[in-house]
Amino acid sequence: MTELNEDDIFSVDSGTLEAIWKEQSEICDSISNHGDYGAFEKYLEEENLKTEFENSFNAKNRIVCIDEGTPDGVHVAGSGILYILDEEKDTYDWDDFNKGLETAAEITRQADKLYGIDEITYHDYCGAAGIAFGKMNPSIKSHFNDSDDFGKYFSEKLAEILGKKAIHIPLERPEDKHYAQCVIYDTTGHYNAQGNEGIPQGLIISRKYLTEEQALNETEVALDIATGPHGPGVDKIRLIIIGNPYDNNLDDMKNELSIILPKYADSVIVDGIMAPEGNRAYI
Repeated sequence: MTELNEDDIFSVDSGTLEAIWKEQSEICDSISNHGDYGAFEKYLEEENLKTEFENSFNAKNRIVCIDEGTPDGVHVAGSGILYILDEEKDTYDWDDFNKGLETAAEITRQADKLYGIDEITYHDYCGAAGIAFGKMNPSIKSHFNDSDDFGKYFSEKLAEILGKKAIHIPLERPEDKHYAQCVIYDTTGHYNAQGNEGIPQGLIISRKYLTEEQALNETEVALDIATGPHGPGVDKIRLIIIGNPYDNNLDDMKNELSIILPKYADSVIVDGIMAPEGNRAYI
């Protein structure tokens, strides 16, 4: 599997980005050769990758963004910063900030209760932080250098409320281009494909710890990124539902997602696979 190094992280023109994009394209094309729903499972069987998939449920005990460039953790868009924007308003103030902070704290408490959370992360060039910062009252913006500074502050306040550590993590992709061609709707809350050969990378929704409304909103954010100008530039994005074998919830999740899919017409393929049994942690 192609790895990013420090010189490649923010270089759009690097050969590394092209190699990773090509690698992900080959994986996704191979999956697509098996059709639509159920294709990922058939691909794993044909390529003898079931062990790699089974080893993809070991996420670290930390909150990270949904970005494929921030892998390995429980995924919440901008570590929860978008929950500042829960109401339709022209601009947002400190009251909205604090309400969003408490919503993010509740999500993190749920993840902490069910899985255990040690750290709240933040990263540079966070799109979610950029969206939230752009809608804040100018008097609030004046306290921060830029959206990255605002995102850092949010994560630090969230960590303070919860008695956790806030840490900066590098963005493991170029700043203005995504290479992931899948969105992962993970109902186990543990999915982490990083480093597992042949397993697709993706923007990840940790459905396990979110309400239905929250999960659908975050999925729309992910699909808007993947199908937008900063996405991988492919015709089809594969939305893979990872079911929890102890809930038997694949059909329910497929029905849940059907609410938002008309927005994306023919640009999204829905797929589904059940997570392996044996990991009692995601009950």
